Order: sequence, then C-alpha cells, then structure tokens
Amino acid sequence: MLWESSRMMLQEHVRSLNDSSVDSVRVKEPQLDEQEREQINETIHFAMKFNQLLIFTIWIDGFFEEVTCAVHYINQINKQMHVVV
Repeated sequence: MLWESSRMMLQEHVRSLNDSSVDSVRVKEPQLDEQEREQINETIHFAMKFNQLLIFTIWIDGFFEEVTCAVHYINQINKQMHVVV
C-alpha cells in the first residue's frame, strides 16, 4: 500500500495514450459535391474581384484549421491558389 500512490508510467505508455487520444479526435476527410465546389469557386472569384478577405477552413491530417487571407491568383493548371495573408 505504501508504493501504491507513487506509481509512474513509462514514457512509451504516456506517448501511446496521447497518440490514441489524438486519434479519437481526428475527422475523416470531407468530400465536396459539384454544387458545393461551384459555390466555393463563385465566392473566391467574387472576393478576388472586390479584394475581400476570405476565411478558409482547411482539413489537414484529420484536423481543421482556419486561415484568413486574400486570394491573389488562381493557377488552374497546377490547381493552386496564391494568397496574401
């Protein structure tokens, strides 16, 4: 009983517990249909025309991040957007 309160966990165990808790929060990559893509394109082109800021919600490896920026140029060949933060 004396040693009961002084237990310690190995670093490997702590790391695996943290990894499993992060994995339980991850979100599957969302899929957009054609109508949603068209609406996003219209919003981007409107913001480019009037030089407005947009808030993009980006999915990265199971998590969402928000980025506020202005779209400067769209490269349709490489499917890239050049933004100004």
